[in-house]
Amino acid sequence: MTPQPTAYVQHGRITRPVHIAASIYKTGTTSLGEALVMLGVGERDMKYRPGLMKRFRPLFTRMNRSVGREVGARQFLAENGDRVREAMLEFTQEIAAFDVFSDAPMGHAHIHPFIRKAIAPEARFIWVKRRFKDWAASVRHWEVTHPETYTSHHMWETDPENKLNQLRKRRRRKYQQFRRLAEDFPDHCLELDMEELDNFGPLCAFYGVPDPGVAFPVSNVARQA
Repeated sequence: MTPQPTAYVQHGRITRPVHIAASIYKTGTTSLGEALVMLGVGERDMKYRPGLMKRFRPLFTRMNRSVGREVGARQFLAENGDRVREAMLEFTQEIAAFDVFSDAPMGHAHIHPFIRKAIAPEARFIWVKRRFKDWAASVRHWEVTHPETYTSHHMWETDPENKLNQLRKRRRRKYQQFRRLAEDFPDHCLELDMEELDNFGPLCAFYGVPDPGVAFPVSNVARQA
């Protein structure tokens, strides 16, 4: 019998290890999620859930704003963990059936890593680094082909320099948040170059598991270009 999601939640905490593709979108995170399942470190990958994003976005915004720019992760968790877990409980119960998160809302960078660490203390965070030029080109392609989702897609034509500056600042801010978590939880955070997403070696080293001896999964190639 499959356990109910709430079986994995105690006092607002997800009690088992979960694995989060924490980098901003268009960084190979779909492949990463599949690789984590293939390695056996996780069992179920929660893909993009737009309904959850829409439903909980105001909560995410409020929680993100509650994280001070100077406070460290351990201090924030000690001082605010109970408050965060209480506020996030409904969301936590919604996602608790999964242990890999390769997409939004729990994956990617919509929720501050300190908030995610509060509800999932044993979470592992993986940031995939991609060259800005390649990443921006991928984002541009994705946004202009999905205008119904990205209302500012027109800026790629009307004000591309401003659009690039916005992307650069957002990516830098999200990466700095990840690094702040890694300063206090270095053993729970991993950085990979996107070029490394062609073999299991770095993930095997991070998790202390053997190489599965199969090809690394390559997913969403068309969507990354």
